[in-house]
Amino acid sequence: IGLDFNHREESYTFNVAPFWRKIDYIEGEFFSQHAFGWTATFNWLFRPTLALALSTGREHRDYTGLDRTDTDASYSMALSWRQTSHWTWVLRGTHALRDSTLREAGYSDNAIILSLTYTR
Repeated sequence: IGLDFNHREESYTFNVAPFWRKIDYIEGEFFSQHAFGWTATFNWLFRPTLALALSTGREHRDYTGLDRTDTDASYSMALSWRQTSHWTWVLRGTHALRDSTLREAGYSDNAIILSLTYTR
């Protein structure tokens, strides 16, 4: 179950999307889970070829067949430049982390990604 709120102006867009999810596995409840959370995204168009995107999200997950609870958080910032009608450069930085009652399942992750995309 999800709900999206979108707001659009000429130079920016904003989206918030809370959700609730239940996953039941047919062959046993070991990894079955209930989760809830939200995502939010803000895009700013500086000019027609240059944009900034900020996004964040959080999810809380309880496993029904395990004594485990996870809380995930993510943060992202991207700068995109459309060089031509076919070529776009994107520089993105992300940070993701998980807090878990299962000690080995927690993590913190950072990434910087530079991509070049060709579109016909």
